[in-house]
Amino acid sequence: MSWSDPYLIREVAETDIDAPYSVIADQLQHALEILEQIKSPRELRPFQSIRQIQNFVESVDAEYIAYPQRLEQERVARIQAAERAEQQRRAARADARTRARAPRVPGAAPSNPNTCPWPPPPVPGTDTIVPITSYRMLCEESVEQNNCIQTYWRMILGKGHRVYVYRLMQPQRVTFVIVKRSANTWRLSEIRARSNRKASKEARRVVEKWLYSYSLAATLPC
Repeated sequence: MSWSDPYLIREVAETDIDAPYSVIADQLQHALEILEQIKSPRELRPFQSIRQIQNFVESVDAEYIAYPQRLEQERVARIQAAERAEQQRRAARADARTRARAPRVPGAAPSNPNTCPWPPPPVPGTDTIVPITSYRMLCEESVEQNNCIQTYWRMILGKGHRVYVYRLMQPQRVTFVIVKRSANTWRLSEIRARSNRKASKEARRVVEKWLYSYSLAATLPC
């Protein structure tokens, strides 16, 4: 491929013959070799001026300097992907162990969460509090938050539907679990940020205020 077009050729022809174009040509060749070495995804077009070549060489130098950082970012991304995959495998193994230990009794949760209706949320959601209303959403929450919440499906679908899972979007992204208590009211059981980190006090306060308001309404006489 030619890296020059008529504008560049005309500029070279009209400029002092003593100008160091051989140096510029060497720099351009070196820059192209660097791009090939670091496997840069940038798209190249023919150059229209000497200044454009100089700018290109400078930008390639900057990209070469940043190349180790890009490699490190890609390495970290691969590690994180592997960790997520391992988390899913651990969750699947834990689910299999739970299934194997669970007694086969009438009214127990089915063995396949995709074949039965998901119970409706016992407490209505809000703009920032979203109920997990399907097994697919539960699995997505487990992957997104890097936790084992997908293994809770058996408790959610179990007799009496005494457990339910929600996601909080603001002021902090957390996953939380509520459990049924007396008088058909619910209490907060677990609340965790991504990778099971501790939720902030503000996030816990938002959830507890939402749940408390509902609980009061639920216990008022009809």
